[in-house]
Amino acid sequence: MNDKTLISALQFNLQAHASPTTKLCVALSGGIDSMVLLQALRSVHSQSVLRAVHVDHGLHADSAKWAEFCQQSCQQLDIPLVVCCPQINPEEPGGPEARARDARYAAFRAELADDEVLVTAHHRQDQAETLLLQLMRGAGPAGLAAMSVLRTHAGLTILRPMLEVSAAGIQSYARAAGLNWIDDPSNQQLDFDRNYLRHEILPRLEQRWPAAAQVISRSARLCAQAADLVAGAAAADLRHMFVANQLELSRLMIQSPDRQAAILRAALVELMLPIPSEQQLLHALETLTQTRTDAQPQVQWPGVVIRRYRGVAWLYSEAVNRQFDVSEPAVMSWDVSQSLDLGPAAGALVAVEGRGSGIAVRHLSKSGVQVKFRQGGERMRVAVGGRQRSLKNLLQENNVIPWMRSHIPLLYSGEQLLAIGDLWVHADFLAAVDEPGLNLKWHSHSIFR
Repeated sequence: MNDKTLISALQFNLQAHASPTTKLCVALSGGIDSMVLLQALRSVHSQSVLRAVHVDHGLHADSAKWAEFCQQSCQQLDIPLVVCCPQINPEEPGGPEARARDARYAAFRAELADDEVLVTAHHRQDQAETLLLQLMRGAGPAGLAAMSVLRTHAGLTILRPMLEVSAAGIQSYARAAGLNWIDDPSNQQLDFDRNYLRHEILPRLEQRWPAAAQVISRSARLCAQAADLVAGAAAADLRHMFVANQLELSRLMIQSPDRQAAILRAALVELMLPIPSEQQLLHALETLTQTRTDAQPQVQWPGVVIRRYRGVAWLYSEAVNRQFDVSEPAVMSWDVSQSLDLGPAAGALVAVEGRGSGIAVRHLSKSGVQVKFRQGGERMRVAVGGRQRSLKNLLQENNVIPWMRSHIPLLYSGEQLLAIGDLWVHADFLAAVDEPGLNLKWHSHSIFR
């Protein structure tokens, strides 16, 4: 590939996925690939909306020198550079490659503006390596699609304009432009899977099949097309059985097993939750669809918890699910002129003054009102002239999910229960026609029914 072809690839992808005023931020490692990308972008994109970011992991003795090299290179090109130094936690799951990658993308998310696009120097050989890695992990079409030219991931918009450019084309451009770059010795360490593929496997494949990287890249593109078709069909199915974070299992169960798996994946993608392994996914589907109907099973994998209640699967992130295990305070005093924060699961209460609706103001204690949470045995008359009903039965009859029941705010004046969130007001304390009343608004809580 000659220099013109590399520039043509950049121009094509910029025209397809950006505009002349799109803010671009180059992920600059200082290696040959990112140095070529930075130099080439400077020649085809407006310099006023181009900058770079370098992540110094601090994992190599020369990392500070590499950061200095990137600073000097950007000064020569008159391109702004930010150097980020994230901390890598060795206790986090995954190997050193995964931990460094996660720290790098966390730094990118923290640094980039919402309207900025991260541009990376991935090329054709990188694409081939990614597909082979996914193949060794037993990935399906979505995994074998490897990388796409444009992708939104973890809060970042990522553009890879050199994805169809060969490593030889990049080297040719670098020599012609007289570029300098950093050679990271860790790229030669064969105990890293990607390096092993790069130095041991791909060269042998290319000896036998010289166009191996190009052909593998084409397969990745075809897998991406197949994955898009599957995802599109699953998303169409999902519209008939998925609301907010709730999946209707009776509709899911009439689908074939393969389609069930695709639909559950689509639901997780829509909520931006981690996708499980095939074994975890099959276990989840079996648990959700085959356990007895009166059971309340729960399945989980890192980052995700799914609970079932009365034929509905509720999908949560681990962080949200943990909120349900937090005990609410025994009692909270409330100045009804202000909003009351009840916590992450229970949300907030607001009182709105009105006439002829809500709790009659005359029933409110002069010493104020209190908010409590369910202890058991609470009773209320929800219909004028009706009998007292237990809170337990009211919640069951209205399909309130069990894990949310202890987080529903109960409004008291003294020892008298006046209201249950904004769900029910005690009929004995309703405001009469044209009488001043107080209407409760319960918001920002976790969806509970």
